[in-house]
Amino acid sequence: MVKGGKKIRKDTKTHQDRWLAIDPDTCALIASYLDEVRAVLAAVGVKLAADAYLFLQRPGPHPAMESGLSVTPHR
Repeated sequence: MVKGGKKIRKDTKTHQDRWLAIDPDTCALIASYLDEVRAVLAAVGVKLAADAYLFLQRPGPHPAMESGLSVTPHR
């Protein structure tokens, strides 16, 4: 949740922890994609940072908001 321009983590109604669950096929697809990115970067002498974000909202160190990951972007 974003409040006052800052991202905050809001508690759930039942005070449970939040989990992101993805299936094995999606995990394999992401791993394959990261391998391709590493190969492209290695070809130009750059290494992918271990803490690089997979989903970005805009260039730079800004991760995508969770609420926007399941939304289809407008063209």
